[in-house]
Amino acid sequence: MKQYKNYFITGIVVVILAVAFVADLVAFQKNGGHKDATERGEAEARVVEKARAWVLEESPTYRFDGSGLAFVSSEPLEGGGERVSFSFESSHGGYGDRTELIVTQVITAHVIIIDIKDGAVIRAIIDGKFNEITGALGE
Repeated sequence: MKQYKNYFITGIVVVILAVAFVADLVAFQKNGGHKDATERGEAEARVVEKARAWVLEESPTYRFDGSGLAFVSSEPLEGGGERVSFSFESSHGGYGDRTELIVTQVITAHVIIIDIKDGAVIRAIIDGKFNEITGALGE
């Protein structure tokens, strides 16, 4: 009888270990193949900071009269890279550097989407209308 009890306990331990292994495997696959979510979180934080720095230093619209830059979201791009979104306000209507233009003084809410691949900003679009890299209206 005691021998059957030992087999029973051993069987329960094996089942528990198998369930734990399957749960860990599912979590591993859910995290995109990363051992844990913190690895993804740290990489995402670096990309978000790079995108934030680009907006502050390079975005013509933000540099002209933008304020209140706020992180909205981040998501992986198909084929690699990351898409990062921010919101901010401009104190005048329009896009880009409007130094030589007549501008309307109206607070304007904007959303800028930055695509980063291999550490470089490859796309920066405001409100789905203005390309911050080329200065052209229409993506």
